Amino acid sequence: MFSVNKFLATRSKKERAGIYLAALFVFLAGADRLVLDPFLAKMGQIDAAIEEHKALIKRNSLILANQDNFKAEIELYKKFIIESVSEEEEIASLLKEVEGVANQSSVYVVDIKSKGVTREGPTERYLVDLNCEGEMEHLVRFMYLVENTESLLKISKYTIMPRAKESSILKATISIYKLRTQSEEEAASA
Repeated sequence: MFSVNKFLATRSKKERAGIYLAALFVFLAGADRLVLDPFLAKMGQIDAAIEEHKALIKRNSLILANQDNFKAEIELYKKFIIESVSEEEEIASLLKEVEGVANQSSVYVVDIKSKGVTREGPTERYLVDLNCEGEMEHLVRFMYLVENTESLLKISKYTIMPRAKESSILKATISIYKLRTQSEEEAASA
């Protein structure tokens, strides 16, 4: 049978040192492959997970830091999100508001008609066609007031022409719409 002690005893001092160094090298290489590599791979995975969590925490802390700004922004635009009312009530409200602005700007309303509602996602557009008469400055003031109402009235198109030859009174056809954004509850139920 083979004995390591007999084998080493027959070798010179230099050969035994070389054998010991080779055995040490093989042991260290095996330890590296069996213990150190899996340990370092696991540490790399943990470091990557830590970096990912750091980025997530940083993003969430930015969101939390801006939470008051978000709330202020929501409060600013909350007046444009109107709680649920029927289409008829909304159209009646729009017609009344347009007539009120016309009276305020001294424009005579000849005819006003609702053209219905169009929907795009959570936004609804209530359409109105208006035939009116007035002097140029009154029509311009009317259009300015419509465009600058807090209830998001907008003019989509208009035509203006003289009522008669050499008359200071103008006839206008104006298409107006009102934007309405559904509340979260309405959007969820739709």
